[in-house]
Amino acid sequence: MLFQQTSIIGPTAAIISAVVCYVIVLSVYRLFLHPLAKFPGPKLAALTKWYEFYFDLLKGHGGQFAWEIQRMHEIYGPIVRINPFELHVQDPDWFDTLYAGNPTKRDKYPPAASMAGAPLGTFGTVEHDVHRKRRAANSHLLSTRAIFDAQPLILDQVRILSDQFERYLNTKEIIDLRVTFLAFTTDTITRYALGESKDLQENKTLAVDWSATIRAVARITPLMKQFPWMMTVALYIPIDILRFFMPELSRLVQYHAEMRAFAERFLSQQQASQEKPKIHETPSNMALFQCISDSNLPVHEKSAKRLAHEAVVVISAAAETTSRALSITMFYILSDPQVLRRLRDEIDIAMPDYSILPSAKALEELPYLVATVKEALRISAIITSRMPLMAHTELAYMNWKIPVMASRTFLFCNRETGWLTHYKTPTSMTIHDILLDSNIYENPHNFNPNRWLGEDSVPERYFVPFGKGTRMCQGMRYAPATIFPFGRA
Repeated sequence: MLFQQTSIIGPTAAIISAVVCYVIVLSVYRLFLHPLAKFPGPKLAALTKWYEFYFDLLKGHGGQFAWEIQRMHEIYGPIVRINPFELHVQDPDWFDTLYAGNPTKRDKYPPAASMAGAPLGTFGTVEHDVHRKRRAANSHLLSTRAIFDAQPLILDQVRILSDQFERYLNTKEIIDLRVTFLAFTTDTITRYALGESKDLQENKTLAVDWSATIRAVARITPLMKQFPWMMTVALYIPIDILRFFMPELSRLVQYHAEMRAFAERFLSQQQASQEKPKIHETPSNMALFQCISDSNLPVHEKSAKRLAHEAVVVISAAAETTSRALSITMFYILSDPQVLRRLRDEIDIAMPDYSILPSAKALEELPYLVATVKEALRISAIITSRMPLMAHTELAYMNWKIPVMASRTFLFCNRETGWLTHYKTPTSMTIHDILLDSNIYENPHNFNPNRWLGEDSVPERYFVPFGKGTRMCQGMRYAPATIFPFGRA
């Protein structure tokens, strides 16, 4: 009996001892021997990513780590080690260094790239060179020329929105601007990029349900960031089971399935047709997929899965960010009689005929309207998510040298390169820190279009609602083109 007890206790004790030794060795390494050990920050954050997990998923309603990073900077200064592998910098004048343009190379930190559950899309691409090719493939869709050609399509959706507002006015019904504008922006981008509208503006029930889906995507994002494999696993779980246990994740899975259906339909149509339509002639006929199909990307980069991943991000990002900007614009304009009066006077003088909706190009020539839209984009773009990138060369901030090989990440890139091992230091900044910097913007929480007018206007280098550099948001031309016509409507 004693021998049996010893035989059981022996392996158990060995396992426990091994685990304890591993934790001790790992702790010593991360706190004292790691390449980032010299950087300031909380020791617990340097020790484990569970620190970030707690603030993003457990504390309050979640998503609190951004505010904890703010607290870290208040204590430790402008550069902080926020987890075992990542640094965060709070200095608007260093933004151009981290988010530099070509030929500078920046990889995206894999956990951040996987937030949308679409690693094959441009947004979810880690490697710089692969990202550049994918971005170039769909760049025509969001080019100035293509968006200009799509103005009639955008104005049609604006007219539907204008008619809807008139109906609400006549019936005295309360408007939920978040749902209303999201329906408008979603119908616009799906009509433009996928060739057909979701018709949310005509169906309030569908609009409310879609709004719930977008909110679910936002809430599930911190979880996806902590567990990048979750979306891959979720796709294999029956939707009814997933809906019961994780309703928010089930909405994201259904959204992925919807975009996959669009992609498969496009490929089926393409296979059945010998003649390809030209993108500049039919900008609304599944234009997103056609751009990628007509590109020089290899065949495996044009699969239904990759097309679907691209659509997942393009549709949700274009719809949600633009609708948020519109909601905020409407709120602040109606809340400030002086802004409303000045805006009306400028538009009335330039375009006295209310029956004609002007183009975005004509509206872009109105300085106060432009300033109002810029201020709306500044306020609405104050996202708290940081944007970690990994430089290919050593970076310098003040007296600090940010090493290249500070963390190891295993990454499946694509069929050509397979699994890669990255040894780079993820370094991040937050747009929120720049757009609300009181040293740049006087009373930054106030909505003030005048800050963009005159000789004393805010320098353009600090207007970063779309980010900067090679990872800059591709919708920087599309969003204003959608917002400007609304100003006249």
